[in-house]
Amino acid sequence: MQTIGGRLTLSPSDLNDYIECQHLTTLALEVSRGERKRPFLADDHAAVRTRLQRRWCSSLSSSSSQPSKRSRPPG
Repeated sequence: MQTIGGRLTLSPSDLNDYIECQHLTTLALEVSRGERKRPFLADDHAAVRTRLQRRWCSSLSSSSSQPSKRSRPPG
């Protein structure tokens, strides 16, 4: 939900959210009008994703210097 050129613009997700929870829509509307700040939502999994991505990237860089030995799948 956002205000563009003074007009409220809704996405299909906004309409679905309204059906699920009218109060959530009221809060989103207040954020869109500038009457309320958007709440901070902590991403508890961000640190885990970052660690896994670094591990994966380092495994790619170390394996790219060695020829790959892939076996053919059975069948």
